[in-house]
Amino acid sequence: MHVTLVLPFYDQQRGNTITVNRISSSLRSRGLKTKIINATQHLPQTTLTESTNIIHGFHAYQFQQ
Repeated sequence: MHVTLVLPFYDQQRGNTITVNRISSSLRSRGLKTKIINATQHLPQTTLTESTNIIHGFHAYQFQQ
C-alpha cells in the first residue's frame, strides 16, 4: 500500500513536520510505502495520484488551497 502525506512548510522544522516524519517512519516499519509532499511548493496534480492508495493532508486550511 502507498500512502502520501501532504503538509505545508515541510522544509521547515515545525510541529507538523515532526509528526509527519514520525507517522511516515512508523508506516514504513509496518511495510507500507510512504511519500511526503510539501504543499507549499507548486507540484503537478499527477504527483498526488501516482500509485497512491491513501492521501492524508495535514493543516486543513493550507491543504484545501
